[in-house]
Formats: sequence, structure tokens, C-alpha cells
Amino acid sequence: MKSKYSFSDYNDELVLKIPFNLWFYIVYLARHFLFVVIVAVSMRFTPSVKNLMPSDGLDLILSVFSSVPALLVLIAALNRTRQAGSWIRWIWAMGWRLLLVSVAIDIFLALIYRFKDLAHMDLMQLLFLAFDVSAVAFLLTSKRTRDTFSEFPAAKS
Repeated sequence: MKSKYSFSDYNDELVLKIPFNLWFYIVYLARHFLFVVIVAVSMRFTPSVKNLMPSDGLDLILSVFSSVPALLVLIAALNRTRQAGSWIRWIWAMGWRLLLVSVAIDIFLALIYRFKDLAHMDLMQLLFLAFDVSAVAFLLTSKRTRDTFSEFPAAKS
């Protein structure tokens, strides 16, 4: 029987490597949390960087909230080894669904909270919305992504 994937598609643990486009969407969907961490660390060296943060605390909390499912997937992706515990394995198995939850929250918040007046959306808001829609399309149509989430290195015995 012929394999769907080439030998180079597998890592040293003999599971499918995480493709670049999946890494892109994981990081993209976790961006709000990562942004807060980067700004918090940068404030130690450049205090004026705090001006990049939203002035509305609720906006910041909701943005970070939308990143939590993707952040869990990012943590699982970075710990995709034989030594990983059962909760990392469970998060990874649910990964594409968690990413869909993250993007759904992101789109919902964008349409309801941030873009109250859709006629006056700026280019950056439209770009993020386009990335969100492309993430949904990617997650729903990519067989390779689902196959990647179905594989995890065997537990260390």
C-alpha cells in the first residue's frame, strides 16, 4: 500500500511534521496573547511600548480570551514528544477544533465588539478578518492538517 505522504513529511518521532501553514495559523490565532507578552517584556527596556496596548481593558481581555484555545494548541505543538502527558495529548487531538473555536471567537468579537460600524473598517481590520476567514477554510479543508492532529509520538515506556 502506498503512503499518502513522503518520508520527508515525517519527523524523528515518526509522526507527521507540523506544516508551515499550520504553524502560521497557530501563531496567528495566538497573536493577542503573544502580543501582550511581548509588550510586557519590552516595557522593561522601552516603557513607551505600553502605548501599543489597547486603552480599553475590556478589549484587551476579550482579545486575549480569543487566543486561549490557540495558545493551548501552541503549547501542545511545542511539547509534541514521547514524554508529553495525557492532557497535552488530548489538547493535540482536539487541536484543529480548538483552532476553529479560537477563530470563531475572534470573528465574533471582531464583528460585534471591534467593528461596530462595518462601513468604517480600516485596512488592517479587513486584513485580519480575511486571515480569520482563510484560517476557517484551511482548517476545514486541509486533510494534512487533520492527519497531523491525529498523530502523536508513542508514549515513552
